[in-house]
Amino acid sequence: MQVDIRCAKCGSKNLVVRTSDRMTMHSTSSIVYCNSCHACKMQVMSEIVQVEIASYEQSDAVMRLNKPLDETDPNQIEMPMN
Repeated sequence: MQVDIRCAKCGSKNLVVRTSDRMTMHSTSSIVYCNSCHACKMQVMSEIVQVEIASYEQSDAVMRLNKPLDETDPNQIEMPMN
């Protein structure tokens, strides 16, 4: 997982996680060092605050397609294949 955190001293994105401890089921504490200036050590707290889970449904319409779903036009009229 990537998170956009920059060094507080030099502004670099080149940070390295040295230690990561799971505090609770939804939060983590990490010790991060700057790999550019080597002069900054930061403690970063991460927390999951919202979770959304996909609902998977069976779709017979998708099974009748002859190309990927992303390439189909939902406005296209379906013609019977007789």
